Amino acid sequence: MSRDPERRWDELLMQRYLPVHWRFQELLGYPEDRSLDGIHQWCVAVQSAIREILGHDHERSQDMMQVRSRLFQAQGIVGWRREQKMRREVGHLRAQTFGILCLAAEEEAEDRMAMRVVALHPWIAEPAAPRFNSDRHAAVSMAASNLETKWRERLGVDQMSFGFLAESFDPKKTPTASHPALRLHGYTKGTADFESAHKGAELMAKGCVKGIRNLHAHRADVPISPGYALEMLGSLSLIARWVATAEVVPPKQGS
Repeated sequence: MSRDPERRWDELLMQRYLPVHWRFQELLGYPEDRSLDGIHQWCVAVQSAIREILGHDHERSQDMMQVRSRLFQAQGIVGWRREQKMRREVGHLRAQTFGILCLAAEEEAEDRMAMRVVALHPWIAEPAAPRFNSDRHAAVSMAASNLETKWRERLGVDQMSFGFLAESFDPKKTPTASHPALRLHGYTKGTADFESAHKGAELMAKGCVKGIRNLHAHRADVPISPGYALEMLGSLSLIARWVATAEVVPPKQGS
C-alpha cells in the first residue's frame, strides 16, 4: 500500500483507511447466498477489495487467485454425487476465502497503525516506522535506544543510562557539570505545578525504562500486537517531546 507521511493523519483516516476498514468488515459478513454463484460473487468482491487496498501483487491477492481457480474447477463437478460434492467444496472455499480476508484486514490494520507511527516525535518515528510491520520488537527497542542517545546529546553527557537521564527532570536535584537539569517551559519554580510536571516526567521516563526498554529489548520471542506497540511508542514519543523542548540548565545557573 502506498504511504504519504506528509498528509495529515485525520485526512488519511477519513479519506482512505476508515472506508477501507468498513469495506473489509462488510465483506466479512458475506455471503448470504451460499450457492456456488453466491460464493463466486463474494470471492470476486473480496479479490477486488484486496487488490485495490493491498495491491495486485500482494500475497493475499495471489491467494485469492488460487481460490478463484478452484471455483472454476468446482463448476465442472458432475455425476450423481454432484450436490454433496458441491456443498462440501463451497464450504471449503468460503472458509478459505474468509481466512484470506481476515489476514488482509489484519495487514491493512497494521498498515494503518504504521501510519500513526509517522506522526510521533522524529526521535521515535524515524527508527520505528520502517520496522513497525516487520519487527515490532526492533521498532520499540531501537526507538528507546535512539531516545537515550538523543537525550545524552541534548544534555552534552556521555555514557549515561536511561534511568539516570530521567533524573534530569528531578525538580529537587541541583544540576552538576556531569548531570545538567532539564526544566519544562511554562512552570514557575516553587509551585505545585512545577513539582508535578517535573516529577511526573521523571517518573514516567523511569517507568518507560523498566516497562518498555528493559522488558522488550530482550523478549523478541513474545509477540507484540500493533496496538500495544503503538502505545509503547507513544509513551516514548511523549518523553522525547519533553526532552527536546525543555531548557537545559547547567550548574552555574542553578536549578
